[in-house]
Amino acid sequence: MEKKSLPQHPLVCLKDITKTFLPNTLALKKTNVTIYPGKSIAIIGPSGSGKSTLLSLLGLLDTPTSGEYFLDGKSTSSLSANALSRLRKNYIGYIFQSFNLINYLTVEENILHCLAINSITGKEAHMRAQEALQSVQLEEKADAFPEQLSGGQRQRVAIARAIATRPRLLLCDEPTGNLDTHTSDQILSLLLRMVSPQSAVLIVTHNPAIAQSCDERIAIIDGIVTLGQSAEGTSDTVITERDNNEVSLP
Repeated sequence: MEKKSLPQHPLVCLKDITKTFLPNTLALKKTNVTIYPGKSIAIIGPSGSGKSTLLSLLGLLDTPTSGEYFLDGKSTSSLSANALSRLRKNYIGYIFQSFNLINYLTVEENILHCLAINSITGKEAHMRAQEALQSVQLEEKADAFPEQLSGGQRQRVAIARAIATRPRLLLCDEPTGNLDTHTSDQILSLLLRMVSPQSAVLIVTHNPAIAQSCDERIAIIDGIVTLGQSAEGTSDTVITERDNNEVSLP
């Protein structure tokens, strides 16, 4: 069978990554993960298994205790705080379960604020904010404040804020955890539409239906990455050595 061609460079490459919290908690064990663009990936596992730790490392919100993280071929291991901040701004978008909206700013101002942090201002910023709100069907709420919105609407604002920056790597931490089924389905559909040949979407979830909707799965138990299943139900990960905890997502 002819092998499917892969992009020249992976978007994410973790090599022998570990994360330890003092005094002696090993949150993530020796892990090698390679992720190519064009995929939606669910990160699954029980509470306390290491899902949020992995997401924080991928988002450059935390640094590994050992190992190397390459983002679009760039090693992040020895970068300064300013250089890491630039990488986050240029590559990464975040959607948190708690929304993290600024209550004294309007919906549009929340998006514009995020764009300004990413050095996007003026007409370009307003155009992106309007496009992002249209994509989540909230353009009529542009002048509303977060406290005037429902939970589902606030989550859609958080999504609009993240996608307005056009991230290559969109990281979502339980983005539908507090929402009803109908709203959850709408938000999942929005997130999956963010996948492109240049970008990937990672979703931390406890919801099996969301996990099955993604192209690939990374399962974590006690800090160890294990085999996932593809949408067709066949193994889509390869672990060459159990001790190496290695997963490649083509």
